[in-house]
Amino acid sequence: MIRYTVVCFSSVRWNTPFQRTQHLMKRFARQTRVIYVEEPVAGANETPYCISHYLDYTDLVVVVPQIPPSTGKLETTSILRELLAEFLISHLVHNYVLWYDNEHPYSYTDHLHPLLTVWDVNRNSSKESESRTRLLKNTDMLFTNSPTWYQHNREKLSAVFLFPDALDKAHIKSTGSIKKENGLPKEV
Repeated sequence: MIRYTVVCFSSVRWNTPFQRTQHLMKRFARQTRVIYVEEPVAGANETPYCISHYLDYTDLVVVVPQIPPSTGKLETTSILRELLAEFLISHLVHNYVLWYDNEHPYSYTDHLHPLLTVWDVNRNSSKESESRTRLLKNTDMLFTNSPTWYQHNREKLSAVFLFPDALDKAHIKSTGSIKKENGLPKEV
């Protein structure tokens, strides 16, 4: 029996060279069901739908929302809400954790009621947005590879973790140039 499902919203396509999000979701899929939702693409027709790819080696499904090419931004948000609701219902997803690697999907997922909301900020950006502010306010657990984000948010949230990328860490370690500031690795 599945206790919960991890529903991951990623800006990274599954079939590209693996980054942190794909590595983590592949590992989670060994223990629980994972639904990996990619950013939407322009579909071939005027009817929105989702393409699902079930991966043979794990309990992981990759979902690619297809949006009509002529769809505007507000209409896209509404369509994505509907597609996601239909997908979660049809796949019997009731107890779930939402995992974000960027803030954009929050505009069409902010109505959901997960067990936990995780935001893995794996790039440092100072650009503020409404989705970013709202997602941060509703995040239960924040992972970041940015010492700046870690410092800025550790007083605001109860669960904030500095979680460097393995590739970055190995590269920096191989150069022998790890610099520290206030006891934390300095951003390179």
